[in-house]
Amino acid sequence: MQKPSLPDSSKFDLKTEPDSSSQPIVEPSTTSKFDQLKTKISSQSAKLITFAKAKGPLPFVIAGIALLAIVAIIILAAVYHRPSADIDNQNPGETQSPDDNQQTSNSQSSMSPDGRPDTKVPVFIDLQPTVNAWLKTTPANVGLMIYDLDNNRVAASHQPNQVFNVASIYKLFFVYDGYRQIEASAAKANEKYVTTSDYRANTYTYGECLDLMIRESYNGCADKMRSDRSAFTRVENLIEELDLNNTTNGGLSSTAADLTELLKLYYEHSDLSEENWQKIADSMLSQPPTKIDATTTYNWRQGLPSGFSNQAKVYDKVGWAWNPESNLWSTYADAAIIEFPEQNRHYTVVVLTSNLPGRTAAAITNLGTRIEDAILSSDNSL
Repeated sequence: MQKPSLPDSSKFDLKTEPDSSSQPIVEPSTTSKFDQLKTKISSQSAKLITFAKAKGPLPFVIAGIALLAIVAIIILAAVYHRPSADIDNQNPGETQSPDDNQQTSNSQSSMSPDGRPDTKVPVFIDLQPTVNAWLKTTPANVGLMIYDLDNNRVAASHQPNQVFNVASIYKLFFVYDGYRQIEASAAKANEKYVTTSDYRANTYTYGECLDLMIRESYNGCADKMRSDRSAFTRVENLIEELDLNNTTNGGLSSTAADLTELLKLYYEHSDLSEENWQKIADSMLSQPPTKIDATTTYNWRQGLPSGFSNQAKVYDKVGWAWNPESNLWSTYADAAIIEFPEQNRHYTVVVLTSNLPGRTAAAITNLGTRIEDAILSSDNSL
């Protein structure tokens, strides 16, 4: 599977230098300001010396003082009348913006995660009203953040810093660290890593485990990796590196805001090769249901991904814990990168819940539907 698609750089209208032939030609002065200043001082000095010779010693002293005064006046005048640095450094034909940092919709260019110029940034869409309307229909405790990756702005949030048990979403921390280990040649993707005896009983390589920990949230691999003291320490260091102050216990407890930062790291993946990024993207995008036993099948994409149509690509990791006594999800969480290829829009969506009703997590599905409807309808109205 492809990473979130990015436009061909050949289609990007790069700004070019102004054509020098269209600029006005200004003949430079053949005499510099410094030469002009020397001429003035020499002229005045000659007059004073001639005067002093004619009048005797005392006028020589007076002439010296006067000469110094004339030099000072000329220097001050030259400094006072010097054009400002901004004007001197301004390119011919260039108009200075009153605020170079001012952001204008549809006028700035963005860069893709791999450094290639992307198309112009789409207009920012405020998704807070959409989230507020959804919250009125959802009885669960919710922590949420939607981040616009193109505009680098939060599009909506609700209790983004409230700490939740995020269940298997913690595996995202270990997977990213695992691919970093492969990049650094500290681990090999094809080396045998674990032999399991559960419903997926088999021997798996390190690379296969990194895939299964996202694609099927496979604990047979994750438990071994989490119990590895070195891996756990590296994950703690990754949490510190990203300044995730509300994330603890190896990523098992976190917030919507902190997980948004982790997803931004995934989206940018500047320290991963394209090959490894493609593996991660496929693990997050292609997640068929897994049959656990004769009566149990896990549908990994029943929550947030199910709310989106084929107009969106949903790169997702889910985490859940069902409480049969209360008949509620004690934890249901989705962390996703959402791409709308035709609209060239990219978002992260993190939704964390506790005590969520409904075995199919229909409320989370409904959130996905509302988000897509709000984005597509806004684009159609532009």
